[in-house]
Amino acid sequence: MSALQHTIDSYALPIAMIIGVVFWRVFIHVQFLLAPLLFLMLFFTFCKINPLDLRLRVWHWVVLAVQLVLSFLTWLLFHTLGSEPLAQGLMLCFLMPTATAAPIIAGKLGGSIQNLTTFTLLSNFVTSLIVPLFFPYVNPAAMRCRNIVTISPNRSSASPRTMISASRLFGRLCRSMSGRSPSSC
Repeated sequence: MSALQHTIDSYALPIAMIIGVVFWRVFIHVQFLLAPLLFLMLFFTFCKINPLDLRLRVWHWVVLAVQLVLSFLTWLLFHTLGSEPLAQGLMLCFLMPTATAAPIIAGKLGGSIQNLTTFTLLSNFVTSLIVPLFFPYVNPAAMRCRNIVTISPNRSSASPRTMISASRLFGRLCRSMSGRSPSSC
């Protein structure tokens, strides 16, 4: 890696943050590009990961346990103090899973993308199991709400054929980035 490329990689994240803060009024007009750009950033980063490198470690379970315990204890403390909205808000701060972009940031800072990706997957999976069990207890009134928005499978704008074609295209793109021919996979 050349010295220039190393310098750019080292300062890309802070420079991007400064540009976002300074030019936020310009980016409001192109916010429709946010989702596709995030998808591409995550896609290309996760294509570099070999699925065999995703191994559960002890620290994954420790951090997950701390996350869940702090979530419950924070809610319990502020619930007993009588501040229910604050209790629920703080509980959510601890309970929500790790951000999907965290492995990318960790990689830029010299951390292990594989380890943080494993924790991100574990955290999202456990959160998807815990939230439906825990939320009815925390806020029973929310369970009586009838204005819940759901996404119906038959309202999808993309046909199954289009989705299969897109997944094949992305698979070929990923394989070509890894240096393997599409026929060898």
